[in-house]
Amino acid sequence: MASLRGARYALASKWHQPVAGFSANPLHASLRPQLRNTARCLAQPRLGARNFSIAAIADAGVEQALAFLINGQVAGGGWVVPILTLSLVTSMMRLPLQKYSETILIRQASVSHYINLWQFFGKNAPQTAIRAARERRRILKEHKAQDWKTYAPFLGFPIWLVSSEAIRRLCGVQGGILSVLTGRYRDTAKATSEGATSISDQTTTTLVAATDDVSNGAQSLSTVLDLGVYTDTGRLIFDLAAPDPWFIGPAALGITMIITSLPSTAGMKRMVLDIPGTDMTQLPSHTKWKVRLSRAMLAASVVLPFAICQLPSGLFLYWVSSMWWTKLINQIRRSAGYDPDELVRKYTYKPGRHEDWLLRRTM
Repeated sequence: MASLRGARYALASKWHQPVAGFSANPLHASLRPQLRNTARCLAQPRLGARNFSIAAIADAGVEQALAFLINGQVAGGGWVVPILTLSLVTSMMRLPLQKYSETILIRQASVSHYINLWQFFGKNAPQTAIRAARERRRILKEHKAQDWKTYAPFLGFPIWLVSSEAIRRLCGVQGGILSVLTGRYRDTAKATSEGATSISDQTTTTLVAATDDVSNGAQSLSTVLDLGVYTDTGRLIFDLAAPDPWFIGPAALGITMIITSLPSTAGMKRMVLDIPGTDMTQLPSHTKWKVRLSRAMLAASVVLPFAICQLPSGLFLYWVSSMWWTKLINQIRRSAGYDPDELVRKYTYKPGRHEDWLLRRTM
């Protein structure tokens, strides 16, 4: 046994010597821990991953809206006409979403007689009311008229927001909801800090020359983007880039929001205004949420316009005109014979007490 152990130690050095063309003891090498150079691995550039962002799409839309406004002003329409035209285009782009929502409401009204039977029978029994709500969802799903589809007009909010951001940048106001969402405010702050650092490193002569160039450029830019509205004699009426000193814009926005937030039907008005004698306990959940949303809009129409009264007058002009364009388009559609509220009332049906047996046979 001792001789075998000695022979093994004697031949160990020979076993570990590499043979020409082969690695030394590959089995042992594979079992050893591999210590890599982590610094070299970290220094290597990684492959770029896909980074989907809406910032580029939003900025492209804002630039197109800005180009539309500037081209309209160059064509001789001033600044009021391009802003009104932009609000009209925005309202027309949101019209298909509104039409789709009205189609869903009419489809729901066409099956309301089945739903009303369930709700009428189970209005006093909690367990039956739960079953009635379940059956209502099933019926609406079979007819492809789910409640969440009625909120399609909210998908037009990005279009409205892009146009608002274009007018905001045209007026020279920093910030905005879209700038916060896309991160543009960080780029603006970074560019400002870099510009301040570069100016501090220049000599006095270069600083004076740069200041002259900047002042000349600012004067030419202010001449091109003069947002004032003048009379025929050249007297300034109001400046779209400045806040409204008489608060006409905020007041008009508040009145317009109140008019557009009120429902068109008398029953919904009673529920929104909480007139005594109105019972909301047996209403479906989606109707209750619509009532709450209308009440929130009414509260916002009183507080919001005067909370943002320091914004430029051009924004208030765009917001008020877009709401009135939407209301005018709906009025034209009703005059042409398409009234969604009338179609919904046409399908409205309230069951009588003698029809309870229709449900009793299925319970």
